[in-house]
Parts: sequence; structure tokens; C-alpha cells
Amino acid sequence: MYTNPQKLGIIKPLSHMNELFKIEDMWRNIYETVSPNSIFISFDYIMLWYNCFARPEQVRVYPAYEGDKIIGYLPLILNKKGPFRFLSSLTNLHCFHPAALIAEGYEETFSNSCLHAIFSDKCGWDVFQYRSGYSFQYGLSLSILSPLAYHFKEIKLPTYSMLIPGSFEEYFNKHLSPQMRKNAKSSKKRLQTVPSYRFCHYTGDDAVASWPTFLSIEDSGWKGVKGSSLKKLPQNYHSYYVGLIDMLSKNNQLHMYFLEINGHPVAGTFCYVDQDVFHAWKAGYVEEFSSLSPSTLLLLYIIEDLNTNFPMVKRLHMFPGDFGYKHRYVNEESFYSEVVLYDRTILGSSAHILSPIKQRVELLPGMSAAIGFIRKHFFRDDD
Repeated sequence: MYTNPQKLGIIKPLSHMNELFKIEDMWRNIYETVSPNSIFISFDYIMLWYNCFARPEQVRVYPAYEGDKIIGYLPLILNKKGPFRFLSSLTNLHCFHPAALIAEGYEETFSNSCLHAIFSDKCGWDVFQYRSGYSFQYGLSLSILSPLAYHFKEIKLPTYSMLIPGSFEEYFNKHLSPQMRKNAKSSKKRLQTVPSYRFCHYTGDDAVASWPTFLSIEDSGWKGVKGSSLKKLPQNYHSYYVGLIDMLSKNNQLHMYFLEINGHPVAGTFCYVDQDVFHAWKAGYVEEFSSLSPSTLLLLYIIEDLNTNFPMVKRLHMFPGDFGYKHRYVNEESFYSEVVLYDRTILGSSAHILSPIKQRVELLPGMSAAIGFIRKHFFRDDD
């Protein structure tokens, strides 16, 4: 049950990058108690994220207590949009893993303590936005917060995952649709007509060395033309990926897969293992070879490889966003949650009132552009 924060003492968050080093030893000690732990709750990863995506004064880290004992930390970021202050999880379009460091054995009390810390910080924020973890993993739970206590909005959105079956043949014959099986067999027959092909799997230093090849593949098609490829990202995103790849490699979690045709890589997938989940994060292919369905063949190869060589992996996760194909491979329903809480300040209540009004106004022809113009010229966003 959620404890009323008014009955408890005020807990102040760490509010500057320089303060993080005060808790580094405690963070690392708690991290060692978590089994299996995740790279995305490690101190090194949190520092990487903040260094790439936050200014020093935007850092907010809330401690969680049981009595006088620290049982974890919830790292967040504070952004200002116009007059409103948004407290948010460490997620963006290139990181879908919200971080919550929870000491082993204190999972049930962590959420209650963190919510107390957040709501005792009465003057620190107006809107709290949190992207929860996935339904197949444990993380911060906001279900204990009564909607009657604060303005509260929660939506559940699909993500795409599959449990690894007993054998690849079982998966192919029982979980794929007849049309998918037919298309896959046809693609494989077409692939066998080329002079040479091979599937490649790299880990460790070899995987790191293959990163420029993957970037070139992903940039070669429509993503490169539209400027949405990884290669076209601003420098801070490049720094994030370089740091992430190095971290994953050092922890033996990085996996890069490629399909080569006639000695040239034509499709690639950037993957990593975290806990017992194999995440297929980014993929791309050279559009010149689209008639061979290289991405489909590569993904099926990855599934077969996981089934054969990775008995510790329980699930393949392809992240939210179907893009017209992911639903064809899944054999379970999974989701993530996005929660928005509005504080009982004047600005928090105003943001709550304005939110549905803004959504309705933006549906009117031409209003999205007008709102964008007003925000650009009259409000300063921290994002």
C-alpha cells in the first residue's frame, strides 16, 4: 500500500552531476547484490547516459530507503518546457531501458520508498513522466499509487517479443503463419542461386570492429536519405553508442549479425544480451538486395542461432514499433507502460488541464504547425 508522503520526512534528490560521485561506492555495492543484474542499471551506464543527454543541473537521482538503510536509487532527468518542469525516466528514442537500481530482496518496498521521495520533493517538478520496463521484466511499479491521490494517467503499449521454443523447427512450423513459411522458403531458394553467401556472427572485439560496417548498411537506404539513420545522429548520440558498445563488449553482451552476399555485407542487426533476454535493437539492409529478403533471412538465422547456441537466453525482444513486420515473428503478448503524474501545484494542475486541450487542438488543421511556431519563438525547451 502506498504511504502518504506527508506522514514521512522529506528526501531530497541528488541534483547535479558532481554529486553522483558521492554515491558511486554505495551504487556499486548495491549493484553487486542484484542477480542477474543489468548493464542498464550500472553506475557506468548511468554516467554515460547523463554525460550524453543531460546538462549537469538536470540530473535528479532519488534514493530509496527502508528505515535508515538505502535500498536503491531511481535516476531521472529534469527538463523544462515553457513554465512546466518535467521529471522523466532515462529513456529516449535510442534508449528504451528505464533504470531503477533495486537491492536484492527489497523489490516490494523500493517503489513505495521512491514514490515517497519523489512526492516529498514538492517544489522540484510539475509533471512526472515515467516509461516503465517491460512486462517480462521487474522494475519500478507505479500501480500502488492511487489515481485518487494525484492526477494520474497510464497507457500500456505493445512491444514485440518471442519466447525461445524447444527447437527452431518447432518455432518455424508451429508459430509462423503458412504465408510466412512459404515466403521464407522462397527467399532461401533465391538466396541459394547467388554465387556465394554466408551468415556472420561477431562478439567481443570483432563485434566492435564491425560497427562501422553496420552503420554504413543502416545508412544506405531510406533512413540515410531521410536523415534518420544512426550515422546522421548528432555527436552526443554517437558518443552514447560508442560508450554503450564498449560497455556491452567488455561484459560479453554485444552481438553483431550480418548476411554477406558475394563477400559483401548486405544486412546487419545490432543485438545484445541483458539478463536472460536477447535484444535485437537496430537492423538495416542494402535496398539493392531487397528481392532476396535479407532482413527476414537474417532474423530467422538469429532465432535459429539462439535456439542452438544460447540455452541461457529465454526470450528474443525486438522492441516497440511494429514497422509492418515484427508481429509476424512473435509468439506471446508483451507490453510496456507509460505513466504521467501531475503534481498538486498550480503548474502541475495547469499542465493536467492543458494536456487534453492541447491534444484536441492539435487535431485541428494547421494547429500543429502553429503550436510549433509559438513554442519555438516564445518558450525555451530544455530538451
